[in-house]
Amino acid sequence: MERILLYLKILFLVFIPNSVSESGCEFKKSSKNEDILRVTCSSQYSVNSNPSSFLDGYRSVHIECKDGEPVDWALYRGVLFGRNGSLESIAFENCENMENLLTEGYLRQSFNLEIAGARLRHFPGKHLHCSLNYLDLRDNDIRNLNLDPFCSKNSLKELNLARNVLKVLHNEVFLGWYSLSKLNLSGNRINSIEENALQPLQGLTSLDLSQNLISVLSPSTFIHLKRLATINLSKNRLVGISPETFPSSLVILNLSENKLRSDLRLLYLDLSFNRLSRISLRRLHQLQKVRLEGNVLERLDPEMFDMNMTELHVLDLTSNEIESIHPNAFINCPALEDVSLKKNKLTYFPSDAISKILSLKVLNIGRNRIIKLSNGTFPVQMKYLHSLILDENAIIEEVGSDVFMRLPNLKTLHLSKNRIQKLYRNLFINNKDMEVVKLDSNRLDDIVGLFKGLPKLNWLNISNNAIDKFDWFLVPNSLHWLDLKHNAIEEIGNYFSLEKEFSLLKSLDVSHNKLTFIGPKILPKNLQFLILRNNFISEIQMHTFIDMKELERVDLFTNQIKHLSKQSLQLSQDLRKRTEFYLGENPFVCDCDLEWLIRINNEDDHLKNNSISCLSERSESNQVIPLIQSTDFLCIYKTHCYSLCLCCDYDACDCEMTCPDHCRCYHDGSWSINIVDCHSAGLDQPPTAIPMDATEVYLQGNDFKKLTSHSFIGRKNLKILFLNSSNIEVILNNTFSGLRRLKILHLENNRITNLTGNEFQSLINLKALYLEGNRISHIHSKTFSYLKELEILRLHDNKLITFHFDIILNGLRSLKVLSLSRNKWNCSDCSWIEASRPWRNLIIDSFSCFDGNYSNAITCPLEDSGLGSSLDLSENRKKIFFESYLPVFIVAGSFLIVLLVFFGVIFYYRQEIRILAFDWSGLRSNGAYDVESKEYDVYVGYSAADDQWVRQILAVHLEEEEHYKLILHHRDFHPNPQLADTILSGSENASSLIFVISKHFISFEWSRFEVRSAMHSVLRRRNSPNRTKARKAIFLLLGDVSTKELDPDLRSYLKNNSTIKRTDKLFWSRLRYRLPEPSSQIAPGTLNLHDTFYTIPFPNEASTLSNHTLLRSNNDDDILYHQHNGYEQNHYFTLSSRLSNGQRVYDENNLQITPKFLDRTYK
Repeated sequence: MERILLYLKILFLVFIPNSVSESGCEFKKSSKNEDILRVTCSSQYSVNSNPSSFLDGYRSVHIECKDGEPVDWALYRGVLFGRNGSLESIAFENCENMENLLTEGYLRQSFNLEIAGARLRHFPGKHLHCSLNYLDLRDNDIRNLNLDPFCSKNSLKELNLARNVLKVLHNEVFLGWYSLSKLNLSGNRINSIEENALQPLQGLTSLDLSQNLISVLSPSTFIHLKRLATINLSKNRLVGISPETFPSSLVILNLSENKLRSDLRLLYLDLSFNRLSRISLRRLHQLQKVRLEGNVLERLDPEMFDMNMTELHVLDLTSNEIESIHPNAFINCPALEDVSLKKNKLTYFPSDAISKILSLKVLNIGRNRIIKLSNGTFPVQMKYLHSLILDENAIIEEVGSDVFMRLPNLKTLHLSKNRIQKLYRNLFINNKDMEVVKLDSNRLDDIVGLFKGLPKLNWLNISNNAIDKFDWFLVPNSLHWLDLKHNAIEEIGNYFSLEKEFSLLKSLDVSHNKLTFIGPKILPKNLQFLILRNNFISEIQMHTFIDMKELERVDLFTNQIKHLSKQSLQLSQDLRKRTEFYLGENPFVCDCDLEWLIRINNEDDHLKNNSISCLSERSESNQVIPLIQSTDFLCIYKTHCYSLCLCCDYDACDCEMTCPDHCRCYHDGSWSINIVDCHSAGLDQPPTAIPMDATEVYLQGNDFKKLTSHSFIGRKNLKILFLNSSNIEVILNNTFSGLRRLKILHLENNRITNLTGNEFQSLINLKALYLEGNRISHIHSKTFSYLKELEILRLHDNKLITFHFDIILNGLRSLKVLSLSRNKWNCSDCSWIEASRPWRNLIIDSFSCFDGNYSNAITCPLEDSGLGSSLDLSENRKKIFFESYLPVFIVAGSFLIVLLVFFGVIFYYRQEIRILAFDWSGLRSNGAYDVESKEYDVYVGYSAADDQWVRQILAVHLEEEEHYKLILHHRDFHPNPQLADTILSGSENASSLIFVISKHFISFEWSRFEVRSAMHSVLRRRNSPNRTKARKAIFLLLGDVSTKELDPDLRSYLKNNSTIKRTDKLFWSRLRYRLPEPSSQIAPGTLNLHDTFYTIPFPNEASTLSNHTLLRSNNDDDILYHQHNGYEQNHYFTLSSRLSNGQRVYDENNLQITPKFLDRTYK
């Protein structure tokens, strides 16, 4: 093995260098509306050094390098960059070996330059245009900013250095940069910003410092930036900020996902997901929006807001610990329009506080602990309130009859997932503008008079209740979407024939109810989506769907449908789109009325019947529809008379078919198959009333003793006849007279002793004759002479002594199979053995002689050989052979079994082995994927009900420990009614997709059509043929989710993508294995996001740590830390616990601070 490996290494060294190929470039003209030349360089393209014909009229060049192969820029630089005049912009994407282009000055002619993913280590300032306006150097390896020779300081307006490896911003690094307005430094490793580092940027309006390691900011860091309007400091390590840190021009500040523990007073607040237990917004008169989601606030008091906050419109207090709200908490906020108190601990509706906000439009108090909605819930008229969300509370009493009377403009009401048992009939009498009502997951059993007075209602969800009666007069005809699933509805009523009035209704879900039938008079005609799965439907009336011209999908999964005619699913001739029917998991019977189902599946695919199976009337076993033959669809009959038959009223009528007593008869749809099954019926003779048109007759297992002449006369269409195991001793001549079309005859396992010669005289087309297991000792020479078409003859297990091949088998030219074993062959007579020579290739078994008992062979000398030969090995020779080689066989067999088991185990656990190998070596074996330049690594889609698990467990692990950049659907997007656009946007900006599938997701997200449509679009685009190497989506199964209970679409997505269960012991390893490498890795030895922190106060007696402390780094393994003046005593800062691994900390005098001191101050 070592020698083979050595040879392979030599071959690699000899041949690989010669196989390296340069990349060629392909040039494409842009559309007429663009003036961009697009260049794609790859090893797949041939080298083209004369693309000048493409260049006329273009002012911009975009170059993309696909597979990492080197490009010889010398072939192209003169043509691409040596033109007269300057290009407006040049963009390089994932192109390396850029040094020559930069140093030789070919990129100096462009006013806008992008060099992304080129692994540049140094800032290329001296090689760029002196009037540069835009510079994008994202996704490189730039470690410091040496900007002295950069001549574009006065002209550059935008600089993007995202996702490099910058650590410190030193003073005067941006000296002279007066024109810069936008600076992006996100995704670096910046842990220190010196006091005057940003001071020269007087024109700066937008600064992005997110996803760095900043824990402390000097009060003067931003104070000199008079035009700065937007700062993003999210996903850092800030624990405290001075109020004087930010300039008065600031409009937007993002501080989410830090570790803040103190109050802030700012113009615009996004303090979500910190640890604030109190907050003061006083003196912030122009504040418009406050986001405090994910903190630990327990109470809202009037002191929280300024006396005159007339500009505050949006207040988000989701996911806090609020238990009480002062009646005057919002009295100073008269302009509030959107208030979210979702996921808190309120046990009552804060009527006094809410009634002070007369301008309120949207109120969300879902997922609290409110137990009552009385008539005084809204004591004053709130004419602007149009959206009220009270889902997932614990409302156990009846909702007051007038509770919504003072909300005249209410349009959206969510009361789902409560315990409401009753609602008054006139509850919504004053809410004429109501459009959306969600009452799902309650305990309602009656909706009479509840919704009829809502002329604008278009979206109604009353699923998961106890409703047992439904009629169309109970709901308004303005509905577009109606959800009735998981109730106890037994019938869709239509007492007043209103189905034509519901012309706007597009989606109806009545799944998981108790429906037993559907018909054309109960369903609206303009439906597009009809969900009827998991009912007890056994009947679909004819022409149920024939008038539905817009129907796109009908889901009838898991009902009790046994018989289904084609007319039941007949569609309109004017159908606008293809209609899909889902019929799986119904107990269909494979009768002749269902045969059309397999035929139409071969012609069209609008029936989704891959999981349809039917129960055969004869076999009593389920068979999958696409796998069975059309001839297997049979119906039972007792009597049948053809329409042209004139003797049906008389006895002995040949064209009348009557099934014999004690038998079962079957036919197919065309009556070309006619089966009579009388097996094991206790008959002592074949029935005389077997239908004349029978094609198959089964009479096995009876007790006939003797078959008389002409027993089956007149059955001219009979092809298969079973008479086996019926104790037959004698077959008289002409028993099978008239059966000229018989192909197969079974007579095995009877008691026949002799064949006299004329038994099979009429069977001139017989193909197979089974006579094994009888007592035949004599066969007349003419017995088989009439069977010219015979191909199979089985005579084993009889009592034959000799067999004269040339006589008995004379004329059987079509014979292919002959069996003769287990007869009592004579050991002394060898003459018939010699006669068997021409037939030996037909004999499928070996036969032995009988000499008192069976011996293993007949040994006879053959005339054409000088040596003795035999038909088989002798018993002694076989015994010696097996005794000699038995140990070898045992060892070889055991080794083979062990080898098979070993490879079987490897194959069965192949995924686990790959994952363990990945954990050990970091190597993946699932092939290469397309690497696209995306802003984020992973987009995570999930239900809002799973937000806590996603943020606190999944996101923490992937972002802080694995350093992935995530987009969380309910964290990084504002609430958006266009949910499909949100999903599409998130998936397009991320390299990988994760969907968290839970019962919450299935109930609340997947039930929405726009979610299904968006996911279908995203997954179809990702799995399209043009993206054969695109990374598959990842589905995480959270909680008790059974894939068998999912609908076919979602089940198909799980099957065709990567699925990981949360309960899997290798959950995190499997997830890392399926995800790409993080786009930004933090090098070893630096301050990592997942480090544990010591919290150290500033002690007065500690001379080593003053209020102005500088912790500097001697090497990459030591901590660099900067603490500024201006902090009060006992203010906190953080330090990595990795000091125990050899890191050292130094103060401003280069004195080392020992771990003992740190431990002492920590304690």
